[in-house]
Amino acid sequence: MVPNVPGEKYHTAASHLMAIAQTATEQAQVQQALDDWYLPPQKNYEAFATQYPLNGAVAAAAPAITAMEQWTKANDIRYTPTIFYNGYELPPEYDLEDLSYFLQE
Repeated sequence: MVPNVPGEKYHTAASHLMAIAQTATEQAQVQQALDDWYLPPQKNYEAFATQYPLNGAVAAAAPAITAMEQWTKANDIRYTPTIFYNGYELPPEYDLEDLSYFLQE
């Protein structure tokens, strides 16, 4: 969960990603931005922001960040990714790949 406090770790990147989602014309653009941020082992926000310039749209994403924070608190989401199956949270000691064992039963 990203705290809605500017300056907190990951707040800037989350705001940037939210702004990309709000301004993108195609879902593929959003997916590419998510991949570009989450897949590299080292996060470099400055390089990411240069690759995805938004010219003020990041500040406009603040209400969406607030709504996301409220939703995560209301649904007791404490970390990401949180995986749900049939309305139940997959315990943190399991990975998404472990679901196949449960589904076979």
